[in-house]
Amino acid sequence: MPHPTSPESDLLCARTAWATQTFDGRDPRLLGLRLVAGRDRWLVFPGGRLPDGVERAVRDLVIVAPRDVTLSRPTVVDECAALLERAVGPLRIESGPIFAIPPDVCAPVVGARIVTSASLPGVALHDRRPRNWDVDEWHDLIAARLGPWAMALSDDAVVSICHTPRPITPHAAECGVWTHPVHRGRRLAEATTVAWTKIVAAPGRSLFYSTDDRNVPSQRLAAHLGLRLLGRQWTFDASALAVGDAWGRALLDHHRGVWVPVPELETDGGEVGDAMHPEWFFRDFDRWDWWDRELLPRAAQGPALDLGAGAGRAALWLQRQGIEVTAVDSSPGAVEVCRQRGVLDARHDDLNDPPSDRRWRAIFLLCGNLGLGGTWEATRALLTRLSAIAAPDAVLVADTVDPHGPPEIGLRIRYKGVATPWWPQLNVPVHQVAALVDGTGWTIDRHLLDLPDHAVLLRRA
Repeated sequence: MPHPTSPESDLLCARTAWATQTFDGRDPRLLGLRLVAGRDRWLVFPGGRLPDGVERAVRDLVIVAPRDVTLSRPTVVDECAALLERAVGPLRIESGPIFAIPPDVCAPVVGARIVTSASLPGVALHDRRPRNWDVDEWHDLIAARLGPWAMALSDDAVVSICHTPRPITPHAAECGVWTHPVHRGRRLAEATTVAWTKIVAAPGRSLFYSTDDRNVPSQRLAAHLGLRLLGRQWTFDASALAVGDAWGRALLDHHRGVWVPVPELETDGGEVGDAMHPEWFFRDFDRWDWWDRELLPRAAQGPALDLGAGAGRAALWLQRQGIEVTAVDSSPGAVEVCRQRGVLDARHDDLNDPPSDRRWRAIFLLCGNLGLGGTWEATRALLTRLSAIAAPDAVLVADTVDPHGPPEIGLRIRYKGVATPWWPQLNVPVHQVAALVDGTGWTIDRHLLDLPDHAVLLRRA
């Protein structure tokens, strides 16, 4: 690998080496490569599993490519992606800008106390851990074992942090920034970043800040501080995703105030698009879809069963009406969010095996969960099972999507390098709702359309 000689290229090289957790620029986990565009050259960092010859082919492409770091996706990125896909298969591509932080950057005036690892013993912050930090990470942070930090305190609560996510070298240091969602817009992130700069800056050491193209708040921080765009980076990876609770992690991240990129929804046909952002599942009643606002008050009776509860929006709304409700989800992270938000009875369980310890008077299958069974037969079986454990005066509220393709489809959610297990989903056509419900122990009371979405209120037959 060529050894860049300019200070900016050295900085970019150091940044990429940190990202791979190695200092030769190679990541043994990466089936692909990292591509970095600086102002004076392109840098290529191959993954440890990249087939022979592919790195050379990518270098041949970028050596003649123009260098314009203002372009978020230059043509050569698509050319490299096509070449890599032919060699290693379908890719995930992540990208973002890299900014230089000048040592004389000016801090804004803010209405909060700014403290740093150089001015305040970490033990003084021992009991002020924001919920987005795990206990062990927080202890390492305030002890400065993760590097220097600066924080903003408001009413003695930690509301913004600028820290050092990767090792500092004599030549370069990078910062990471977090601000509590309630306190965003107060320029606290800018103030903590400047305070961090003052304790990290040293002769010969370049400071920088990198982010994701989708992270608008972070890019706004760079703009407010007037940071200079130093370069851009792209990661191309064909590695298999780890299987885990991706959706639960996204909900937990949003609940803790961590930046959440839009999760991806993948079909078993290979299509990938945006899933719903977790923020939607934390909205108050007056911001719900109109059919939810129309139907849920008609089903406000208990005990209630919320299957596929997500972040607990419906369960919490019912609790506030004084209704006893049980929230069930197959995602451990979702159940944890429900509990942390105050759902009194939140359970981790199989959604197709609903609890029968109550005679439910209201049952909810929201956010597409009418097709929870995954197939026509399994969904009819679930409705029949629910009618068997429901009270005689029970109601059921459910919604689904009118399909443009096959009604039965395999889905999974991808988020931050993790994917949920595949699950079967039935998207029920509008004209087939009556046939789906017939003979399951329910009758249709209302059927509301806002295509492609549609929702039903069913009554116990």
